[in-house]
Amino acid sequence: MKKTWILMVLCALLSYSSIEAQGVKLSLIGAVSKEVGPEHERFNWGFSVGGDFFFYVDDNILLGLRSTYSRFTPDESEFVESVGDLFEGNVSGDAFVVEIIPSLRLTTRYSMSNINLFAQIGAGVFILNNDVTVTGESDEDGETSVVQEVFGEGTQGRFGFNVGLGITFGNPEFITVDLYPMFNLVFLGDGDSFRYFTINLALGIGI
Repeated sequence: MKKTWILMVLCALLSYSSIEAQGVKLSLIGAVSKEVGPEHERFNWGFSVGGDFFFYVDDNILLGLRSTYSRFTPDESEFVESVGDLFEGNVSGDAFVVEIIPSLRLTTRYSMSNINLFAQIGAGVFILNNDVTVTGESDEDGETSVVQEVFGEGTQGRFGFNVGLGITFGNPEFITVDLYPMFNLVFLGDGDSFRYFTINLALGIGI
């Protein structure tokens, strides 16, 4: 089902050459991001940067691609406490996600207003790394031993999707400012997932 859905989206994107598009929208994105879920306290607030490329199928439907890079730093105290009684504990590593997501946006386009609403959904490849290593020394029964524990996994490509709602200020044919949160869900396998949200501020340019 996942592969079929992706193929359908890609076919829709590739078919734009046969559609009389009404314009193109480019966006530069900056965002704050946060992991959510059972272990959300292990990572601090992060940031995201990236861009959108959309073409208009008609006044209210846009198809395109979202590509962003998000990074989260670990909360060192949370990771050290999860290992056990350590002294001189050290935490290395971080988490990052690269999105390459074919996306669909449905938007209002009021002719007499510079404020419009939109909904956006996408699915595709997320390149994820959440590898964090904790090293330190532990004192058990009067003997000092070196402890090392690895959390997460190295770089991997996984299927996922995102969804969001937002508001646009400005003229869609020229320049807009878009404000919107997005929820992202990445499937890691074996019932595990990586979940995070971003609060995005984008500068859009109509072409």
